[in-house]
Amino acid sequence: MTRLLAPVLFIFGWLAGLGILPAAAPAASSPAAGERATAAPDAAAVERVLAKLERLTGVSRKRPVAARTMSKAEIETLVLRKLGEDYTEAEIREETLILETLGLVPAGTDLKRLVADLYTEQLGGYYDPDDGTYVMADWIEPALQEAVMAHELVHALQDQSGGISALQAQVRHDDDAALALMALLEGTATLAMLAYMTDAPVEQVAAIPGIAAMMRTAARQSQGQAAVFARAPAFLQAAMLFPYLEGTDFVCRLMETRTFAQTLRLVEHPPATTEQILRPEKYLATPPEGGRPLALDESCWREMGRPAGQPRHWGQFQLAEFLKRGLPEADAVGAARGWGGDTLVLVERSDGRPPLVLWLIAWDVPADADRFQAVLAAWSADAPRLVATRTAPDAVLLRIGDGPP
Repeated sequence: MTRLLAPVLFIFGWLAGLGILPAAAPAASSPAAGERATAAPDAAAVERVLAKLERLTGVSRKRPVAARTMSKAEIETLVLRKLGEDYTEAEIREETLILETLGLVPAGTDLKRLVADLYTEQLGGYYDPDDGTYVMADWIEPALQEAVMAHELVHALQDQSGGISALQAQVRHDDDAALALMALLEGTATLAMLAYMTDAPVEQVAAIPGIAAMMRTAARQSQGQAAVFARAPAFLQAAMLFPYLEGTDFVCRLMETRTFAQTLRLVEHPPATTEQILRPEKYLATPPEGGRPLALDESCWREMGRPAGQPRHWGQFQLAEFLKRGLPEADAVGAARGWGGDTLVLVERSDGRPPLVLWLIAWDVPADADRFQAVLAAWSADAPRLVATRTAPDAVLLRIGDGPP
């Protein structure tokens, strides 16, 4: 939910798993009350890291980057403030009801509190595009400080190239586009950080066969080191990891035909859907292939109640994550492939019964819609109740919740 540009601390567990950092380096440890593990990063340290990044990436800064530290309590306050700035209470309630109806979080989840706890645990540092400042968590161990700083200062280079705040504002009401943008930003920063820690040109690191697959394996092995993350619903875990794992995979694919400097400038024309992240050929097509605009007719909900909030775009990644609630993982991922656009709306029932989610999905070709409906025949009885209706040769409407009115 937040739009902070911050690495989850898992990333350092991955580095240990990949042999880049010492295996003994803690992935997420906090100092005792009143104790600070980290001094404020000084201008010389920021300059040193930026100079090395410039050497390995071929990208030069356009202006200096200020730096400071924050305590865990200050970061928790920051995350709650950012949530309040980015989402109204009505929007958080709507998001919670959608996730509950789709079975992606348990009923009664305090989503704002859960997201705040996740980010407070995982946020080792962040770059603030609003004031161009790098902030480091003051409990980060010395062995990890430089890696955190390298990752975040790549965001500073991105911001100086494309203006991150303006990009985030453009996708403010598009869940799918916002996640795709994060994947470009975090995948680029993760790859450059790996280059920094290995002291190798970033193009060389991007060419390592299977680097993203190695990161996925290391991430699975290290995620138990974070208590809040380990307890979080699988959907939220996947959504937090997507920008780093799939984002790195996406950037590696782009760099098969581009330098890092050229890739970094793609913030000026970011991917518009998670389908483009998962299937880079869609982004690389001329013109890029995005989701088709769709609209739900008022007749879909008129007799049931009223829509809560605005229609949403959820995309291929989140569709696959939902389908995992009622299908084996391979079937869910395969069924979501062929996604060609969607619109999702939460409907609050006029008779007081639990809300429904209406999700209209377009497919690239009718055969994709055929395959999708065929796979739904095996939908688990333990998953949220689902009714699928073919509304066009290449479109399917899902009604998710407690079944027919």
